[in-house]
Amino acid sequence: MSVEELASLTTSARCKGACLGDHLQERIQASPLTVTELNRFHQLLRTGDDLWIKMFCGAVLMAVYCRSRWGDLMRAEAVIEDCDKNGLLCYLEARTGRHKTMKSQMHRHQFLPMVAPAAGLA
Repeated sequence: MSVEELASLTTSARCKGACLGDHLQERIQASPLTVTELNRFHQLLRTGDDLWIKMFCGAVLMAVYCRSRWGDLMRAEAVIEDCDKNGLLCYLEARTGRHKTMKSQMHRHQFLPMVAPAAGLA
């Protein structure tokens, strides 16, 4: 406003914040994976020749089925296999101690269990 006497008011963070409008913008995110894309991951996991591609596909499918954050899954400290009485794998559980909510009072010093069914779409 070019009025020196009002400079302390016009430059304050409180006034600037009050002047901002509530223009909500939708967050731009990647589109969710389709069933066709997930089936392709399963196909590459079963028939792929490259070990790294198989490992990546397995990690992506684990993250999808246990609905985990990639960073939480990367820090998994143990993987527990849950089999039925016939020895058939039913669930996989990954446990991590370093996760997004680890410092909140409610979750302090708790492992975050991430459980995925062994049988996916395919």
